[in-house]
Amino acid sequence: MHPSTAGAAGSILPAGATSERRRVSAGRDWRLVRFLVRHALVGIAVGWNLLGLLLVLDVAGLGTLISGSEHRLVALALLLAGFAVTFGGVAMATAVFLIPFEEPPCRPGPPSEP
Repeated sequence: MHPSTAGAAGSILPAGATSERRRVSAGRDWRLVRFLVRHALVGIAVGWNLLGLLLVLDVAGLGTLISGSEHRLVALALLLAGFAVTFGGVAMATAVFLIPFEEPPCRPGPPSEP
């Protein structure tokens, strides 16, 4: 979308949007996406390493069960996908929850009524 069309039908920006907001919304500022992807990849790596340990150490006979199955690739793919989604999602959620922010200053006195 061209910046001069801000506020037009289909745009999510209001007509008076600043050029900085237009620049960021146009997809040129990828900091948050990179932040989330980086944390998701770390979570996926942790999950897959844990899965590898579970299979190698044969916890609850899981490694033996998968290696003896005729559908071992399907089972392994399902385990990899499950661990990737779970650990990647947890890592991204934790990263978002731990983003520092400034709290507004407290006003002295009784709380205001709604």
